[in-house]
Amino acid sequence: MNISGRDHLLWEPLNKFDEIEILKTQLIGNYNKFPHDNTGNVDAIVNWDGYRRLSMMEDIVINTIQNRIDGDFVETGVYRGGITILMTALLKKLNVSGNVINYDSFCGIPYNYDKSSLPIGRPTTATKKFDTNFGGKLKCKLHKVKRNFKNFNMLDDNVTFVEGFFKDSLPITT
Repeated sequence: MNISGRDHLLWEPLNKFDEIEILKTQLIGNYNKFPHDNTGNVDAIVNWDGYRRLSMMEDIVINTIQNRIDGDFVETGVYRGGITILMTALLKKLNVSGNVINYDSFCGIPYNYDKSSLPIGRPTTATKKFDTNFGGKLKCKLHKVKRNFKNFNMLDDNVTFVEGFFKDSLPITT
């Protein structure tokens, strides 16, 4: 993120007619902003209490820029790309050059255990529960995530996608 050369950064509080607010509403699929059961539109780009999470990320990005913290914005586990679409939109709105890097397997959450690494050759109750709920799920193919970025006009040279499980992909850029 390049913020050098900027003497100040003014940020006006967002209101319900602001384009970022509209973007957040579109990303959650115009679903109830504060659902009582922490669910959302399962077909939306961001679901599971999405509006609240998008708003928190908005504050983090703005705070990072206002405090002149240099570096890239990274998300590990992007699912459908909604959070990083918001990050990209905020950088554009604030006219701040910066990179948004998306790390994901794009094939779902890996299973929590490798049977060959277990001392007694079988998973624990906790690993079984994790794998039943999440293993192999929450997947969105890379081309679909890129399409989501393109649909919001956020796919540009500052957006990067790194495909692979974190144990394999994160060391590449460290």
